[in-house]
Amino acid sequence: MEKEIKKIQVYYHPILDGKSIEQIHNEYEKAFVPFYALAENNWQLPYSPKVSFGIGRSNDYLYVHFMWTEEDACVEHFKDMEAVCEDSCVEFFCTHATEKRYFNFEFNRIGVCNASLRTNRTENVQRLNEQERQSILRAYTPKKKHTIIPESEDYKLTIGIPLTLLGIDEKTAFPLNLRGNFYKCAQRTHKHLLSWNPIDLPEPDFHCPDCFGEIIIN
Repeated sequence: MEKEIKKIQVYYHPILDGKSIEQIHNEYEKAFVPFYALAENNWQLPYSPKVSFGIGRSNDYLYVHFMWTEEDACVEHFKDMEAVCEDSCVEFFCTHATEKRYFNFEFNRIGVCNASLRTNRTENVQRLNEQERQSILRAYTPKKKHTIIPESEDYKLTIGIPLTLLGIDEKTAFPLNLRGNFYKCAQRTHKHLLSWNPIDLPEPDFHCPDCFGEIIIN
């Protein structure tokens, strides 16, 4: 049986141009339609929060808006490039269809970022520098930085990645074929490992570009 490959069409939305990340975060329903379920529980862990995301672009940024409900959402990392994947974390990995290296963008629920360019989990890892990380826009709700929020609550995180960081500029011909995946995970409290596109591996691993879906940038 052939493994499933999902596909997303990403469109230019004029409403995203000229607005702050906070405005876009607060007006997400106008900008990010449709929303996609992030619900592949590939390794059948017992806890599986409800997660969805939307994606769109302006002239300058690729925006991803994550929404989820989670119990005891944990944050223990407050500086970029720390192990945010151990917290309540959402992730976006992507690459150009013809490239071997891919970006991994990882954010905990308060927008702290760990991001790199790499071939796989351990090879050719190039960490994004401070200037590159600071160019990534972030907004989140609720504005709570408690280590653990001890109840079930709704969370939203919006990120804006400069198109130029992804190698997309005025010379790029559209539509542009990217490959990628979206993830939700946590390690400290209710462990879970969810993906948008299915991952056909016996052991948990998000660093598997062979399991990326298709992302068409229009």
